Amino acid sequence: MTPRTALPALLALSLSLGAAVARPARGQVPGESETFSETVQVNVVNVEVYVADKQGRPVSDLTVGDFEIFEDGRPMQIANFARFVNRRRSSPDAGEAAPPPAADSNRARIPLLEPTEVPEDERVRLVVYIDNVNIRPLERKRVMDELRSFLVTRLENDDRVMVVSYDRALNVRQTFTSDFGLVTEALREVNEVRGEGAQFDSVRRGLIRLLDKSESADQALMAIRPHADSLLDTLNRSVDALKELVENLAGLPGRKAVLYVSSGLPMVAGADLFSAVESKFESSSAMSDFLNYDAARRFEELGASANAHGITFYTMDAGGLRPNLAGAAENPGVADDRMATHLYSDHFANMQDPLFFLADETGGRAILNRNDMLPALNEIGEDLNTYYSLGYSPGHFGTGRRYDIQVKVKRRGLRLRYRRSYRDKNERSLMDERTRAALVHAVEDNRWNLELEIGPPEPRDADTFVVPVRIRIPLKNVVLLPRGDFHQVSLKLYVGAMSDVGGLSAVEEIPLGLRIANENAEAARGESWLYTHRLLLRAGRQSLAIGLRDQFSGEAAIVTRLVSAGR
Repeated sequence: MTPRTALPALLALSLSLGAAVARPARGQVPGESETFSETVQVNVVNVEVYVADKQGRPVSDLTVGDFEIFEDGRPMQIANFARFVNRRRSSPDAGEAAPPPAADSNRARIPLLEPTEVPEDERVRLVVYIDNVNIRPLERKRVMDELRSFLVTRLENDDRVMVVSYDRALNVRQTFTSDFGLVTEALREVNEVRGEGAQFDSVRRGLIRLLDKSESADQALMAIRPHADSLLDTLNRSVDALKELVENLAGLPGRKAVLYVSSGLPMVAGADLFSAVESKFESSSAMSDFLNYDAARRFEELGASANAHGITFYTMDAGGLRPNLAGAAENPGVADDRMATHLYSDHFANMQDPLFFLADETGGRAILNRNDMLPALNEIGEDLNTYYSLGYSPGHFGTGRRYDIQVKVKRRGLRLRYRRSYRDKNERSLMDERTRAALVHAVEDNRWNLELEIGPPEPRDADTFVVPVRIRIPLKNVVLLPRGDFHQVSLKLYVGAMSDVGGLSAVEEIPLGLRIANENAEAARGESWLYTHRLLLRAGRQSLAIGLRDQFSGEAAIVTRLVSAGR
């Protein structure tokens, strides 16, 4: 990471309004003395709900009156309701009284009529994540053709697909794109990388032979513990990589999903081996070891993080249908049938439990014990295109707390899937995430037509430069709030940078305030505010993201630029 800090806001503030605008007092950071007690934050929680009948077929004829939604057990009024069938939004049934919309959403009462482009908040962004550390190469090869077929035939042109592999570190093979030719090429490259899953199988077979010949529990456990330590280390690194991906996706708009493909992850490192020792040597200490290697808390944290950022996990066990191999080639030479059963059943249940948990917790699907993956992948396609969106206002904003969600449907015999919780983020967290996403994924939302001009770098010493960044803000796009004898503009500026090797700076938050005399307010709406921010950067090529949030409306814009200093 290339460390950098921004210089303080130096009142390098020029205005195109002339006398129409009152400047801040000398020595005062813009906005420093302002208070925003009149600002009202309206928090709308949107929950996507997938409904199926007993045969697993999507149900698309429910109305708002069929649903109930609860937060931490308290009933919530559904303020926004939309039904999507094959990605087309439908309005409430004729004669149905739509609930009053909350704040800035009219989704419940305005039908979508043949849009020329899918809105950003409805566009699918799907990450195909191939875990090369925890997959067997032959199993990976078997599912690749089905993956390609699914992506080409089931996703829409407005969708975006990203291909990532985990090779002891995250490796972005293809950034988000709607070009499925590029996606196919990225999957081909991933398929050529060495998969490590078979190595764990070889070590496990050797330990099984040793366990079968062991004469005491202590002897067996001494051999198993180093292997369990290695598995746990690999597991923790794998979860860390998934959490990193989730955090990088956090600020992206739209519906976000991760299709995680592996041969499974252990919920408890070495669970089957410890169970086998317990079975062979009754009253041993094997089960206390079992608890020491339990990683359930890590997966709970990952699921909570995904829910907090609105990300759905779809998981796939590439191993397909698992035959009953107890006592056969999978467990060579194991004479004890009970021990052989533990070695088989406990192993695969342990490897699939995290896959099921992540999908269930985030409202996705787990594809387990399937040789023909395509029908199950097509069911994921149904999820992405046919669903309900329920929105409610919880009456709080920015608490930072996690809240549990429960959705019920009045019609009997239906199955629901949805995310089980969310985190109520404050404005700083939300803007940090959006700024980070703009840097990592080169996504911007310049709804205010902000203009950036990068001035010439000014050397500060041999390795650092001061770079002036001039930001032109059209005042017609922000709120001018009447306050007595003046109108006030209240903004917050967010600045982040990323080096050409991917190092991210901390996002800096800078308050900006402006007062305009009432008699000049109307004229000011046709003008722009030019603010200059001076960045202290190390030499090299940087990506810069500038976020601007209106404190009165809650609306925000993000723009990005490339900056070169000293090279």
